[in-house]
Amino acid sequence: MKNYLALPPAGITSLLGVMSCILIFMSALSSAQEIELPNDPLMGQKVFVKKGCIKCHSIFGSGGKIGRDFGKTLVNLGTAGIFARMWNHSPEMSSLLKKNQKMPVFSEREMANFIAFIYFLGYLDEEGAPEKGRKVLKDKKCLACHKIGGEGKAIGPSLDKIRSYANPLSLAQRMWRYGARMSAVMADMGIPRPEFIGSEIIDLFAYLREISEYKTDVFSYLTPGRPTVGERLFEEKNCFKCHRIGNKGEALGPDITRAQLHIGVTQIATLLWKHGPRVWEEMEKKGIDRPLFDDNELADLVAYLYYLKYTRQSGDFITGQQLFIKKRCVKCHAVRGYGGNFAIDLAKTDGVNNYIKITTSMWNHNEKMRMLMEKMGLPMPRFNEKEMTDLFFFLVSSRIKYEK
Repeated sequence: MKNYLALPPAGITSLLGVMSCILIFMSALSSAQEIELPNDPLMGQKVFVKKGCIKCHSIFGSGGKIGRDFGKTLVNLGTAGIFARMWNHSPEMSSLLKKNQKMPVFSEREMANFIAFIYFLGYLDEEGAPEKGRKVLKDKKCLACHKIGGEGKAIGPSLDKIRSYANPLSLAQRMWRYGARMSAVMADMGIPRPEFIGSEIIDLFAYLREISEYKTDVFSYLTPGRPTVGERLFEEKNCFKCHRIGNKGEALGPDITRAQLHIGVTQIATLLWKHGPRVWEEMEKKGIDRPLFDDNELADLVAYLYYLKYTRQSGDFITGQQLFIKKRCVKCHAVRGYGGNFAIDLAKTDGVNNYIKITTSMWNHNEKMRMLMEKMGLPMPRFNEKEMTDLFFFLVSSRIKYEK
């Protein structure tokens, strides 16, 4: 095996050239490397507490105050971005731990649950602003058909019982169920079908609950949604008849894989509502029943859509290969025989089969790695989200090719 530590600068160029010649065709890989959908995104909250993260870090203000609030600093990052922040913070974290404390170690399942939970934080809606919701109610002409708080007309169902629902996704689910009929009635009345942007549905929901005259102590809750159930519903509700996810489905509508759905839950529901008429029209043409949602089904479907980017991380192979050298990973590690021999050849280990395996292996060995690099006079490598994504893609793709 060629030892990278002995290579002069010219040898670095040679090594990169050799690796590129052997593996360059893999840069055309377009299929994303997938990891499993989480069944329950909140499982990672238990890991957050169990591993002691809560002693220093908070989630939207709840928890420790020594470290950063994950709800503010890690929200909206992808899988690789979350781990990049964790990795970059590890030296500082290690120095802050007391003598009798150790860096937390994760099993693969724990790491999967933890990353899925942090990824989930961007799914949560902020509280709506009732004063803005009042304007939405007026601008969208909701009172032309609905009554609430003693105002409006009784053409459609009363909105007073909205008070019994605990989150705006409940409102979105009811709007979808009656959307086709609602659109037809509004067209007959010459009223434009309402569309929503940003937080308008959340604000509207907050205002409706505030002015409702309905009295109840019984509330209907939708859970955050189970992505694995939503995946099944996407097929059962015939969504594949019009949409593609990866290599599966028809291309009549947008390719869901390419959509940016790592956004708040109600924003996803808003997009569904916006495209409703076109969806209903196309399904009618194809003789497909319009999908309806009961119980927690819309929450489950939305959770699945939200987690698509979590499961399907794609990067650039050649850039990842270059980073493997630039960040000095190649000083100790080889890929298919090219690189250092201080550690295992990464193409021959199950530890790079997917992104969760890589994050678990890297994190659990980060202290040992840091001490070794200090002895070698090398700085601990730091990564931004794009760099970590490309590095992961290079490692996973190299392993897949090696197995074939």
